[in-house]
Amino acid sequence: MRTGTTWNPWLEFDNVRREVSALLNGGPRWGNDWAEGPSFNVYSGEQGVVLTAELPGFDANAFDISVQNDTVTVRGKRHAEVAENVRYHVRERSAVEFEKSFRLPFPVDADKTEAAYEKGVLTVTLHRPEEQKPRKIGVRTA
Repeated sequence: MRTGTTWNPWLEFDNVRREVSALLNGGPRWGNDWAEGPSFNVYSGEQGVVLTAELPGFDANAFDISVQNDTVTVRGKRHAEVAENVRYHVRERSAVEFEKSFRLPFPVDADKTEAAYEKGVLTVTLHRPEEQKPRKIGVRTA
């Protein structure tokens, strides 16, 4: 006789579906959408393009960011937390590896690219080359 919770066959089915999905997608999942990798915001202004992503649990040196022509690629890797001489009851934090590329709306100066990782948020700032920045043109009066 069970006490406390009632067995839910649909919950068991959902657990199996998630496990099979993780296997078919080639590894651990990122939230519910690991096949897509972590979510990024990408926005641009007059000075350039900014990418941000919430990536908790990574080391700052775990990221590899590259720029080629009008494409930026962000790679990251987080190792699994390993505790010895323990028995896990729930283990959802596993090793994670991702790679995402974004085509930018204009060329950027790769030499001026900056990246910061603070409080679990990665921010990549890509600057427009000077010749690509908008210029204000003054109008003379006669």
